[in-house]
Amino acid sequence: RPVRRVQTVAEHSHQVALIAMHLGHDLTPEQQAQVMFWALTHDVHEVVYGDIPYPSKQLLCRRGMDLDGDFQDRFWGCTANPLRNLPSIVLDLVDVADAIDAAMFAARWFPEAADQVRAQAEERVQSRFNRSENHVSFARAMAILEGLSHA
Repeated sequence: RPVRRVQTVAEHSHQVALIAMHLGHDLTPEQQAQVMFWALTHDVHEVVYGDIPYPSKQLLCRRGMDLDGDFQDRFWGCTANPLRNLPSIVLDLVDVADAIDAAMFAARWFPEAADQVRAQAEERVQSRFNRSENHVSFARAMAILEGLSHA
């Protein structure tokens, strides 16, 4: 029976930052700083409010409830929420890196859920990068996920 473990917000945010920087190889220095900032702080509100799994967030979002946005506004203060001023490429890279980290964590610690989490990550990669037409980052992201299917 595999050992189960919880991923801390700090561990997750660090991994997301590393993955996002790998994917965003051609960013300007300003964009790199924005990616690092957002990757390291995108889930900081979860320290206070707790984590809600991505599929649940998606379902609630389709019903008009943006919990992450609401929690971030409460945590940062509505006018100080950094999400409000970041370019879409930064948001896309961090969102995709977030999904890839979830897939990597599931592959290591929850193998019975790994295929489902990887498929959800692939959907997020396709959704985000088809919109931004960032083909090199798309290829890098899909290569990471493809590697997980053979692990």
